[in-house]
Amino acid sequence: QAVAEFLRAAFPALSEAFLGEEIVRALGEMMPPDIERLQLRVPVHFETAFHRALQSSPQLSEICEVHPTAEGDAILVDIDWGDGGLQFDMDAFLESSLGRLHGSTDRQEGQNV
Repeated sequence: QAVAEFLRAAFPALSEAFLGEEIVRALGEMMPPDIERLQLRVPVHFETAFHRALQSSPQLSEICEVHPTAEGDAILVDIDWGDGGLQFDMDAFLESSLGRLHGSTDRQEGQNV
């Protein structure tokens, strides 16, 4: 339970530290090669981190437009390239990870009985 509480508290700062870089890396691997323009909608407080991450990729820095969104506290990144795209929902990722953490804790407790 303490680990889960720590992760919930630290997750926004951890996401800001690595999310832009990870998405830039994933885009390099997942987007079709002939894309001319990408629209990235990112939480307003992640805008600077995304601009910084995009500068590390000459190709993506040329074709990406970053648009900040006011999604409250949600950490949701939506990427559109016209006929396709990607969506990263970091809040869902956190909940899934915490569910797995609780599931492994439950299994361990069951094994100790």
